[in-house]
Amino acid sequence: MKYSLTWIVAFILFAVPALAQETENSITHGPILGRLSTDGVGVWARTAYSGTIVVEYGTDPKNLDQLSPEVETTLAADNTGWVHIKGLKANTKYYYNVILVGVSKFTGRSGSFRTMPDQKDFIDPELNPDGLFNFSFEYGGRERVRKKKKLAKMSFHPRGICHAIVCVCTFYRICFFF
Repeated sequence: MKYSLTWIVAFILFAVPALAQETENSITHGPILGRLSTDGVGVWARTAYSGTIVVEYGTDPKNLDQLSPEVETTLAADNTGWVHIKGLKANTKYYYNVILVGVSKFTGRSGSFRTMPDQKDFIDPELNPDGLFNFSFEYGGRERVRKKKKLAKMSFHPRGICHAIVCVCTFYRICFFF
């Protein structure tokens, strides 16, 4: 009797939660920003089930007063969707929050980005007639150098590591299952 009771308790503790399916839709991957330009940015996200995402954004983090068009995520597209936000000001920092319509406004999927500078703002007839400028970005982490031992150490952001794992898994799935 004691032996069978142990198995029942173990089944309830370990197997039942694994069998339970998530009933509320959520954003599982992203957002990933791309297609950055002087007047726009693309925002990509993946949901657990088919749904609708929208991006609220603005220049004040406490007042996201603009909304992107709604985008459907469908199973045919692996429950992914992306929206191209246009009409932004050049060289301006924007804050955003990705919303899953009908589920929750507070998904925790928020951040900031800066649009590219306008080339016209950097033109100097004598020193820089083409309006060239420097651009840098960070993806997934930053490099720190220890001066004492002269060793480089990478420090990764958890989202960057998760994205790298998703990329490797997607590559594996494409190469070996299609």
